[in-house]
Amino acid sequence: MQNSAVVPASAGITLPPENLGKVRNKGFEFTVGYNDIFGDFRFGVSVNGGYAKNEVINLPETPFGPIKFDEHGQNPHQVLITQVLGGQYKVVYPPEAAETTPVVPTPSWDSRQVR
Repeated sequence: MQNSAVVPASAGITLPPENLGKVRNKGFEFTVGYNDIFGDFRFGVSVNGGYAKNEVINLPETPFGPIKFDEHGQNPHQVLITQVLGGQYKVVYPPEAAETTPVVPTPSWDSRQVR
């Protein structure tokens, strides 16, 4: 299971996918076919199919507890909003996960140096 982290396009970089949790995948595929020739007539018939069972073994923790999915397969967790403060990324929202209060208005790009 992978998650592709997202950074603003203005950053000029992309982050590699990161592994999340463990998934067990089991299954099989098959193909059965028959070919024959009757004089100048050649033909072939085949059937294929498969079965797959995928099971999520575990998922990582978040500031809001373990990752869970609703009946539609959506993750109902909130989004963490960060700001660069003092050269480091700090969570500023939601309040229960905030490391500090947000700076409003947001500082200009040239004053946000990430260390």
